[in-house]
Amino acid sequence: MSVNYFQFAQNDDGRKLHTLSLLYIFVATPDVFSDFLVTEAKVVPAEWKMQLHQLGITVERHLGQVREKLRNEGENSPAEEP
Repeated sequence: MSVNYFQFAQNDDGRKLHTLSLLYIFVATPDVFSDFLVTEAKVVPAEWKMQLHQLGITVERHLGQVREKLRNEGENSPAEEP
């Protein structure tokens, strides 16, 4: 029997998943306020909002790729013995 601390990634793909997930949070949070920041407060240009959306899409795409890779590796790995 082995015990692993749940927050440590077991491989590079796991670390990528954690990193991209954290990055996505930092992109999604200002996106919630992007309309206000661009149109009402006028503290950032409209291009910023578009760049933020594009960054979010890119991060989501990479997250999906890493999740799919981890899912496939999990299906192809031998079952652990109890």
